[in-house]
Amino acid sequence: MSIRTSLPLAVLLTLAGCASNGRVHAVGSGLYSASTTGDGYVSAPRLREQSLDRAEEFCARQGKRMRLAGDGDSRESRAGMYTTESVTFSCIEG
Repeated sequence: MSIRTSLPLAVLLTLAGCASNGRVHAVGSGLYSASTTGDGYVSAPRLREQSLDRAEEFCARQGKRMRLAGDGDSRESRAGMYTTESVTFSCIEG
């Protein structure tokens, strides 16, 4: 395989299965939302796991623990090509 064909292939494989973490933002009194968006190659459960990780990291930076405030939200967009998983949470002492 020549470098002309192997380099584009390597770039394509690197980009496959991408997920993008959105920022954590306040949604109410002491409540926050963390979301992750992925393309069609990333499963919704994996996106939810990444959103939960982001929420836990957010609270840990404050010296607190994360507590879920709901079941979360799953949205598909662009004809099902992208999925966004969101979790709503609060940060508690302890």
